[in-house]
Amino acid sequence: MFRAKIALCFAIALLLVPLLAEASPSPWVWTGLYFNNPNLSGSPTLVRQDSEINFDWGTGSPDPSIPTDNFSARWFAVASLDAGRYRFTITVDDGVRFWVDGDLLIDSWKDQPATTYTAEKELYAGNHVFVLEYYEHAGFAVIKLSWEKVTAPTPGVWLGEYFNNKDLAGSPTFTRQDQAINFDWGTGSPDPRLPADGFSVRWTADIYFNQAGNYTFYARTDDGVRVWLDSTPLIDAWWDQPATTYSVTRYVSRGTHRIEVRYYENTGFATIKFWWTPGPTSPGVAIIVDELDPGFTWGGPLRGRHSASVGYGGHMFWTRNATYNLENYGIWKPSLPKPGYYEVFAFIPRLNANTTRARYRIFHNGQRHDKIVNQALYADKWVSLGTYYFNAQGNEFVFLGDNTGEPYLSRLIGFDAIKFVPK
Repeated sequence: MFRAKIALCFAIALLLVPLLAEASPSPWVWTGLYFNNPNLSGSPTLVRQDSEINFDWGTGSPDPSIPTDNFSARWFAVASLDAGRYRFTITVDDGVRFWVDGDLLIDSWKDQPATTYTAEKELYAGNHVFVLEYYEHAGFAVIKLSWEKVTAPTPGVWLGEYFNNKDLAGSPTFTRQDQAINFDWGTGSPDPRLPADGFSVRWTADIYFNQAGNYTFYARTDDGVRVWLDSTPLIDAWWDQPATTYSVTRYVSRGTHRIEVRYYENTGFATIKFWWTPGPTSPGVAIIVDELDPGFTWGGPLRGRHSASVGYGGHMFWTRNATYNLENYGIWKPSLPKPGYYEVFAFIPRLNANTTRARYRIFHNGQRHDKIVNQALYADKWVSLGTYYFNAQGNEFVFLGDNTGEPYLSRLIGFDAIKFVPK
């Protein structure tokens, strides 16, 4: 019974931060659920509290009850932070997923040697829910999480952090403000304090886009570059190379967005340039979040998620229903261009969707409305979930869980595209 409650709290925590916070343990005490399999499946073998996630078990295991290979763990915590932007750093061997308030910030669920990942997120003052999932396949086992509050750049100006190594490791040698990322240092370096080879830079800027629409982002680099828009990867070319130009087009909503550019120079010539150009805008066009888009998040064990080559865009996810306790769910988070009324539609595929009680929950402007849909009545059709007011601040979403109230595993629930049509 206790284990069932823990699993249910984990799912609800992603949606109901204030409720969980009232019953949470002491700040920054992690509840760890350890499994004797790599899939987080079944009941945990061990449940304990960890004061931090900072483990290097070598070729061993977290506990005598856990095997040295093929184990997994899920930690969650509720803690209060001051308002600001935070950088989260994870070092892992093998796989990891990390959520903050239901947003998947780091997703690297694969076998790998010890690798470091970072992600940033703007947080309001108050309680936040943190969830980290980890698995170890074979060999060495490492999982470490740390975070720091980062200095906000001056709006419209790049805050550059310059490192005397090519891995952005440790503290920067110096920081400065750069009006643009438009550098060709030849065989030299950005500053006498840095070597001509083997250095790296991280730039961040808060850029105001006064018009929503498609923008094309460009990076020209020698050697490696990575670019993020609001923590979403745009360009990833982290390798030695002669001067090469990369581009990607993305929809950007009106307002301020955080852009991060990382660069390293190995040897030889050093060049890094970054810029963007606007494309034609299409006001009034529907915003669609498909289940393969970055705006979609799957929650629950991956063994419960199945794919099929049908539905909107030729792909869908589906799962079998639970009765009352939530096991699997999907979250669609749109990037809306402006506040206003939007009619919300769910695409119901012709296969793998026969539940009569799919409960879509629309979280908008601080409110929640539920719409129950009989998926068995539709085949490759958009079904209206109603019209609602959205504040377009990035904290609104549609939620669909597998707890339909029908007999356990008797129905299939389809997870496909959600559409937001401005009215």
